[in-house]
Amino acid sequence: MERPESSPSQIYEITVRSELGERWPRLLDGLGHTVEVRGGSPEASILRVAVQDQAALRGLLNQLWDLNLTLVSLHRIVPQHEGA
Repeated sequence: MERPESSPSQIYEITVRSELGERWPRLLDGLGHTVEVRGGSPEASILRVAVQDQAALRGLLNQLWDLNLTLVSLHRIVPQHEGA
């Protein structure tokens, strides 16, 4: 199986229970990302991040674990042209 020269980024939506506040810019340094905070009890932060490969995703999840954040959900966002 041939490997592509440069693998495209995959977009993931990660929801954690907690507001990331001041921690998220350092956590997501160098990643294309958006953060949405949803109110409620407890609050949740939704990260949409672009990662190059599974190793990068694993590293990001490890960072969330190290921050003692509770993972609520993880979804890969499939571009419309891929899902058709």
